Amino acid sequence: MKTVIAEVRNEQFTIGLDLGDKSSAYCVLDGSGAVISEHKVRTTPKELSDCFSGMAISRIALETGTHSPW
Repeated sequence: MKTVIAEVRNEQFTIGLDLGDKSSAYCVLDGSGAVISEHKVRTTPKELSDCFSGMAISRIALETGTHSPW
């Protein structure tokens, strides 16, 4: 699943990623801290790569529980 955000290559974002076993939720903030996107993505290497690979290098904050294999 590619989003409009994945097509933006020249702006650095801050991404909050809540990792789950089957799907993960993420929120993308622009440089001013405004929420510009909130979605879910399947937690597989391919889906995560497809979702985020088109973005410029960005800061990512991960959240996961203690029971998670992550």
